[in-house]
Parts: sequence; C-alpha cells; structure tokens
Amino acid sequence: DDEDTGYPPLILAAQGQGRYERHAWKAGGIRFVPLRVPVVRRLQMAAVLMHTVSILALVSFFFFLAAIPLNWPLLVPYLIHLSLSTAPSDGRLRFRSEFLRSLPVWRLFAGYYPAELHKTYELPPTRKYIFGYHPHGIISHGAWAAFATNALGFRDKFPGITNTLLTLDSNFRIPFYRDWILAMGIRSVSKESIWNTLTRGGPNNEGMGRGVTIVIGGARESLEAQPGHLRLIIKGRKGFIKMALRTGADLVP
Repeated sequence: DDEDTGYPPLILAAQGQGRYERHAWKAGGIRFVPLRVPVVRRLQMAAVLMHTVSILALVSFFFFLAAIPLNWPLLVPYLIHLSLSTAPSDGRLRFRSEFLRSLPVWRLFAGYYPAELHKTYELPPTRKYIFGYHPHGIISHGAWAAFATNALGFRDKFPGITNTLLTLDSNFRIPFYRDWILAMGIRSVSKESIWNTLTRGGPNNEGMGRGVTIVIGGARESLEAQPGHLRLIIKGRKGFIKMALRTGADLVP
C-alpha cells in the first residue's frame, strides 16, 4: 500500500534479526528462540516477560507471605485498606511515581516490538482530554508502553499534560498488584474515576492539563485477539463520549 499515512516507517530495534531468525529451532509448529540472539534482544524479551508475569508473581508473593502466620498482623490491615481505599478513583493521582514510569527497562520493553508514539497534532495543556486507544490485544502492551510509562516520550511530546491510563476496577482488588499499577499511574476506568480525574488538578483545580486513556474495546475486545486479524469492538461503546460531554474534555482518537 503506497498511501501516505503521515506516519514514519517503524525500524526494527534488533539489528540483524533476519540473520538469527533462520537459526530458530521449530518443533510441533512452535518456533523456539535461537541461541544466537543479540544481548539487547534478550534484554527486550526479559522486559516483556517481566511485565507479562508481574500479576502472577506479585499475587504468588502475597500468598507466600500469607502462608506465614507471623505476617498476618500486617496483611489483615493491608487487606482492609485494599477494600476501602479510594485511590484508584478519587482523581488525586496519589502514589504515581515518575521514577518507576521512567525506568530504563521500559525502553527495552517498547523496543521489543518495537513500539513508537507518533505525534500528529499539537495538544495545548490548557484543555482536558480523553484518549481512545485500540486495539486492546490480549494484555494491551501498546497502551502500557505509550501511556503507563515514559518510554515512548509522551511527557516530552505533550508537555504539560498528565495522562492516566485506565483499567478495570477489579484489578485494584488484587493484592500487591494494585500497588504496582497505582505507582505506574494507572487508575480505574469507572465513571467516578474519569469524572474525578478530569475535574480535579491543574492550575485552577478544574482538570485542565489532564487526560485519561481508555481502551475502548475493553475486555471483550481482548477475547477477539487473533494472529493476523484485527477486530474492534466499537458499536455500543458510547460511554466515553458521554463522559467527554459531561467533563468538557476533547476526544483524541
């Protein structure tokens, strides 16, 4: 397709990929990673693996601690706090850590695919925004790289805008994992959370200079993720438009 989309071509981060792919060992329809892979590529794979298994690792660590009775006096108050906390939806963006969002590991994570964030329009920090993201994919790695970290340069491309990636409220009921995603700046996708995030903060405490990113297709779209196919769930998804009207936010596709 020779159509000019305005986007620069993506460049593979791992140089010489074609040279080592032919050494991959295939068995049972599965292509295994060859031994002759550049170190940078290995690190990129490790970064993606770390993020992919983070929820399993953190939950497993919680149950490991829960199996030791000496930890119960600490874990019981923690679970009570977890069930009563309003941090995922109060719009105050507490616990957000720019240090964690800017760790070098996220550049490796983004370089695995590779992922890039292209700016096609100037967004003034005197407005508020709702970013619509698609496709969901299985785990929304693209949304994580672009909006939950600073690896792709959102902070530099859109100075003055504090963007918040939103996810299911149920994720904030998972021990330890909820603290991790809160630190990464992620908040609940509930109506209350969107309202509070876009009506608080900023110069006049009216939400100016804030944005939220919503994966429009949601969990249902993740079930449609298949290799070689792109199916979007958009019909009937009008809640984010209503929230834009109520909060005065601009929609950014």
